[in-house]
Amino acid sequence: MPASDEGSEADPGSLPDSLWPLGDEVATALLGLLEVELRGRGLRWRVVARDRLEVGGTDRPWPGTAVDLAPLRERMRESPKADWPELIEHYVSSLRNGASGGAGREADAEGSLWQRVREPLRARILPADCADTALTGALQRVVADGLLEAVITEAPLNGNGIAQNGDPIGGELVPVGEALGWGVAEHVVFDAARANVRRDTRMEAERFTIDGTELVALFGPSHYTATHVLWLAEHLAGMPGYVEANGALVVLPHRHLIAVHPIESAAVVAAAGTLLRFAARQFETCPGPISDQLYWWQGGTLTRLPSDSVGETLQLFPSDRFAALLDRLRIGGGHPGAN
Repeated sequence: MPASDEGSEADPGSLPDSLWPLGDEVATALLGLLEVELRGRGLRWRVVARDRLEVGGTDRPWPGTAVDLAPLRERMRESPKADWPELIEHYVSSLRNGASGGAGREADAEGSLWQRVREPLRARILPADCADTALTGALQRVVADGLLEAVITEAPLNGNGIAQNGDPIGGELVPVGEALGWGVAEHVVFDAARANVRRDTRMEAERFTIDGTELVALFGPSHYTATHVLWLAEHLAGMPGYVEANGALVVLPHRHLIAVHPIESAAVVAAAGTLLRFAARQFETCPGPISDQLYWWQGGTLTRLPSDSVGETLQLFPSDRFAALLDRLRIGGGHPGAN
């Protein structure tokens, strides 16, 4: 292969057929869709052989992650064109560094790197409209309408994912390109970050009453306290008034607090107003604001409940599922099957 064929950058129109079969409709579409997905994640690529790319961060030198696209090209050939973008999106999300052909020594090195970088990782809940420009290109995913889960490292990154000194500084967003070089799938990074928060974050619970409405505060000094909304059912289990089938109203006004009202009766509508007013005050006055919106936690899912208020009058715009819950509460009480 001519030396000039090596290291071709992301310009499908300039690639020689010896490297990429541009006469193939599937292969051409594959490169175009990959360009969109990778560029959106702050990554670049180059063709190094037929059906093989290197992928890496724009701020890191080559070589990058070796990727064998032959299986993906065949999946696209067997799938309707309308499904191609989703196939590419899922593929990019699960890329593994060197997973398509790395030698044993390379795999060992990647595993060693992952073992070193995983311990400082943390999952943090952030507002989706966060003004932090560093979120662009950071490893993140949607938790609920208006909420993101981002992966944070408590050790500064120096290009190899290693702390520059022994003192954790906390709160540095992990770029997608950096995580790609750790040799594990994206969901593995999120799982590790969540597990570290779950293990290390100290939480306290306190019941209190505002305007006649009983609430539960889950709070702590950690920047990752709000992440425990992901395990809310465990925190509420055994609490008086909590019925799993009904769930709970939830607000996450700032990084140190989750406030909850277990749903027992149709009085939940009045409780919604109390929670929203409480959330607004906390959101405006406390460090690390996240959201002044109201959410419903049920069945492991967090759903935003849009609302509007005029003076003391609150109007909820519930989803069909929440409206059905309200109807059941008005007719039969707090427990499913009650008459």
